[in-house]
Amino acid sequence: MTQNSDPRENAIDERVNGTIRQEISEVSYPDFNQTADGVKTAVDICNKEHLHSGIGMLTRLQAHNMSGELKQHWENYYLINKEKYVNMV
Repeated sequence: MTQNSDPRENAIDERVNGTIRQEISEVSYPDFNQTADGVKTAVDICNKEHLHSGIGMLTRLQAHNMSGELKQHWENYYLINKEKYVNMV
């Protein structure tokens, strides 16, 4: 479940989980501790090395450390459809 019970957050969580799964899916870990280390490494790669087109080909860490507004490179379809619905009523 997401922190704010917002269904849109689930898509973000699934995207992150998919990226992490992709990083560790080809490895077989013999025990829990090595699996936990593998997940930590995958999260570090996702946050520090993986470039994201939705945030201007920055890493998540670079985007987090920026000052000022981060330009959004995606459409928020939830808000677009909400505005269309409000205008129809």
